[in-house]
Amino acid sequence: MTFEILRHTGSLGQKTLKRILKFATGASRKPLLGFSMNPTIQFAEVMFSSASTCINQLILSIKIVDYDVFDMAFLNDFFGLE
Repeated sequence: MTFEILRHTGSLGQKTLKRILKFATGASRKPLLGFSMNPTIQFAEVMFSSASTCINQLILSIKIVDYDVFDMAFLNDFFGLE
């Protein structure tokens, strides 16, 4: 189910992808000189998706079966570098 959710998210356009970038890295846009570390995606058996912004790691739950629950995690992007 997680892959179908990711496919749906990718089809929503830049606004959603920008939210995912901010959630995963803490930055709302790519830095001028790029990221010092390559972002990584990890799939885990956790209740909610999370991110480690210090190491640019996105942790996606493989247990989520509803797009609204998946999308809720990306609404919480108040922590960041800006």
